[in-house]
Amino acid sequence: MRNKLSKIFMVVVFMIFSFYSFAILQDELNEEQGWEQESSYQKQIQTKKTTIREVGRDLPEDGLLLIPDSGGDRVMAFDPETGDLYDADFVPSDPTNLSTPIQAALHPDENSILVSGQLADGLLQYDLDGNFLGWFAPAGGVNNAILDNVRGWDLKADGSILVCNSGTASANPDCVVEFDASGNHIGNFIANGAGGLDSPFCVLYRPTFDDYLVTASSSDAVHQYDNAGNYIGNLVVGINFPEQVSETASGNLLVAAFSTPSGCYEYTSDGTYVGYYDVVSGLRGVYELPNGNILVTNGSGVYEIDRTNTIVETKISGVNARFIILAKQTSTTVGWIEGNVVLDGGTGNVEDVTVTAGTETVNPDANGDYSIEIDAGTYDVTASLEGYQDEIVVDVVVIEGQITGNIDFTLELITNPFPPPENVQVDPYTAIVTWEPPGGTIYGDDFESYTVGEYLAVQSDDWTTWSNNPG
Repeated sequence: MRNKLSKIFMVVVFMIFSFYSFAILQDELNEEQGWEQESSYQKQIQTKKTTIREVGRDLPEDGLLLIPDSGGDRVMAFDPETGDLYDADFVPSDPTNLSTPIQAALHPDENSILVSGQLADGLLQYDLDGNFLGWFAPAGGVNNAILDNVRGWDLKADGSILVCNSGTASANPDCVVEFDASGNHIGNFIANGAGGLDSPFCVLYRPTFDDYLVTASSSDAVHQYDNAGNYIGNLVVGINFPEQVSETASGNLLVAAFSTPSGCYEYTSDGTYVGYYDVVSGLRGVYELPNGNILVTNGSGVYEIDRTNTIVETKISGVNARFIILAKQTSTTVGWIEGNVVLDGGTGNVEDVTVTAGTETVNPDANGDYSIEIDAGTYDVTASLEGYQDEIVVDVVVIEGQITGNIDFTLELITNPFPPPENVQVDPYTAIVTWEPPGGTIYGDDFESYTVGEYLAVQSDDWTTWSNNPG
């Protein structure tokens, strides 16, 4: 009887463990494939006072933290200073176009938002008022030979766009794909499976180190690559299902771990372990607030935690929150002057022309086109090139956030109005220089003396000669 009870107990334990293991595996599979439950959040009344300062542009001066709600197919916005909810529907629910959005951030031109759709298999574009503008990448529409099951994305140092691609059903698995600022496919920046990369989730460019960090949910590591996409090594290993990686003000790294032992891991910039904060589990997004606390996300909400492993505040619940990205325009006061430069005559290179407005100077491209980014104001714009007449356009008005165009120039070749003198000679003993006017006639006027008021020389159109025999 005792042995029988022991066997029954072992079977029950095995079944419980098997069920638990199955549940974990199912959660990981759902996460990797982007199978999400609908968010239960209903629009809440926002009563907190935020610290955001409006400046008359589409984004507040301090920017916004953008967090997709993948169960609601929308993008939420939060105060970057406090982490408080700013707008639950910054990009309103758009199930027609969005499907499991993972990351939302500014387009390189800072005038629109790009959102990665895990099941949409690409990037979608919205204006800063949350209106859908269209499909962005790959240009032309869905192309699973390029992107399939996408996750996070980031800007490359040169301004192009890098997208993490799992490639579940495509011929381009486990890589980071590069696009230009118009969404055109350039190629794979990080090659398929480079350095053991398996199911990439987040890519982060670190300007200080000029490197790229990529988390991967199946290779359970933070992989490191150089500025050409070549594998350097694994900066961090042993994290079960890492998702977002972000930098703190000190340069430390925060890594969100989705699976057990889930939580927020902290490392120094070189991958040395600092701490582990697991008061909130199943993490997806991580971001350090200015007060030193950490904003984290999971499939239930957005939370502020501290490094004593305490929940400071629940910012919003009932949402399937994802990556946290600061969207902040780098300048709020600039506009642009644009135009074209043409050289009239000569063999000058239009790319050597300098176009100057205020303290800003640029060179046109090979077609003569130029663009100057400058603070709003009124400027005189000058185009110059050695051997050509300078040209200036006065009182050019630059309006904040707008292009002042058609400020064009035609630079004329400078020609000598007088031909050079002929038969130039230097007497080696007296160092006297003599010459003849080009194609002209020498007029002589010998004299011994003149009185005041009488002429002293004979003038032609271009030359005057004097001569005298001293008496």
